[in-house]
Amino acid sequence: MSNRPQGAADLGGRLFVAAWPDIVFLDALDPADDWIERTRWLRKTPRAQRHITAAFLGDTSHASANAAITAIASITSKTSPINIHAGELVALPDRTRPRVIALEVATATGDLLALLRGIVAKLAGLLDHESLNRSAGRAPRPHITLARARRGQQCRRTDLQKTPHIDAAAIMTSLTLVRSTLTPDGPRYETLRSFALGEAPQRQRIIETSAHGGTTFAADSADAPDLDAG
Repeated sequence: MSNRPQGAADLGGRLFVAAWPDIVFLDALDPADDWIERTRWLRKTPRAQRHITAAFLGDTSHASANAAITAIASITSKTSPINIHAGELVALPDRTRPRVIALEVATATGDLLALLRGIVAKLAGLLDHESLNRSAGRAPRPHITLARARRGQQCRRTDLQKTPHIDAAAIMTSLTLVRSTLTPDGPRYETLRSFALGEAPQRQRIIETSAHGGTTFAADSADAPDLDAG
């Protein structure tokens, strides 16, 4: 039996916490997209799907999602907006067997890594999910997935020696709690909550989702979930 109030939107599902780059940052990724298109073994991720994963919660109940919202708000309210910039294009899990091409995201200070560590540690202690426990045991590696290897295609390692330089910067001002739903047309993303950095929890922006509400992002049907993301 559900413990949520009658009429309230269900917050459960396959959840993750993410930061979404702004339009200017995404536009600056054009050189990477041009390079991806010139390869024969890579397929671009949809622009609307590109995000920085802060934490992957996995399958989460409504009650656990509510607890996670309170925990995330307690951290983001004490964190100022963070200046981020593009790092290197990297192959994941490594260059010998690349499945993903990602753009590393960096800061001049340790603010971003501290935020990601804090979110993962808080949620791991609260929810005791396997994916969170794994993440809590290793250093954060913030990145944006730009492309995935096509099924049945061999990596051309010479391509990895010619990756373009990306000159992009932005101010990260918020995190979001996102639900990923698998559909016949591919995963769909719904923003359940938005947490402004440096804003008191009681003033945090709330986005309720319903059959006709929320912010929804449709992904390519061939896309698999991120390595540690939704």
